Amino acid sequence: MRGATVSAAPAEAPGVFYKVHTFFAPMFPLPIDPAEAVTLKVDTAEFLVKNNMDLTRWVKEGLRFSPMKVSVARLAKDAEETLQQIDVMADPHTMLPRYKVYIGDPLDHLLPLLCG
Repeated sequence: MRGATVSAAPAEAPGVFYKVHTFFAPMFPLPIDPAEAVTLKVDTAEFLVKNNMDLTRWVKEGLRFSPMKVSVARLAKDAEETLQQIDVMADPHTMLPRYKVYIGDPLDHLLPLLCG
């Protein structure tokens, strides 16, 4: 179950805003300290909506944030894994262990559209 609860702000807070608590949603991490709770001002929500931010999708799917170095490392790892998969598909007889034992010689002569 995913969702968010919204409550009115305390009276001592300046301006009008809503305090959002999440449950089972990757929208915000669960705060360990109540002082770390995420708040969203009405002006901010209006700005996001005016600039085509889909708040329903945000709550439903969540937003994941990570430091730039972590994101770059993850993208590089994903790209490397994709290249390895492509290499296996292109040359299974050299990339897959024991390919020749079970399959035999390369199948290049049976695939006239492949280069090589």
